[in-house]
Amino acid sequence: MGTETHILDGFLLPVEGYRSPALEYRATSYSERVKKARVLMEEAGYSENNRLQLDLPLRENHEFFSLGQAIAGMLSKGHFDVQARLAGDGEEYYRNLDTRNFGVGLFLWGTILPDPSIVLRGVIDKRITSQDVHDGYHDLYNQSLQQDTRDDRFARLLELEKKLQANGHIIPLTAVTRTFILGEEYKLTGGVFLQAANLEPADTKACAP
Repeated sequence: MGTETHILDGFLLPVEGYRSPALEYRATSYSERVKKARVLMEEAGYSENNRLQLDLPLRENHEFFSLGQAIAGMLSKGHFDVQARLAGDGEEYYRNLDTRNFGVGLFLWGTILPDPSIVLRGVIDKRITSQDVHDGYHDLYNQSLQQDTRDDRFARLLELEKKLQANGHIIPLTAVTRTFILGEEYKLTGGVFLQAANLEPADTKACAP
């Protein structure tokens, strides 16, 4: 069965079953993804009152694209509740932004601390028309990874956040109705920095490129 990742309370998903290319996932209709996810969630005893539980470290985001997109459209509105653990010794984690996602989708900007409690700052609209602006964001993020302390890393991330806000690429959480799915995790000293995909904004005008 291979490596398993705990993505829903009481439900284990084999990682090896979700390694197909992202374009193959996108070729699957949304209705088919929803149908599959509904069956899996019902088998897991999922309800809107359950927490979405993710056993970190996750693998790179495309592995859960098909199932994750469908689940995201079905979760309760306006709430994102995650229980997470830090990556253990020897466990792999992905720290680089995925350039294959350039120009597509919405991404959560926030942090999870070891307690664990979540701090949501906003949603990144990655439909960015300027390659230079996009590359500038990546440069700042990569600088954060080169810092020796958590405080220095977060200082770079906050600098990146200010640029995102100045350019209008962070959407307020009040403009979003749907719960998020976790896409990637980044291990930082003493904490985990996260991104997450969101399917359905409340106001599409708030997400205009």
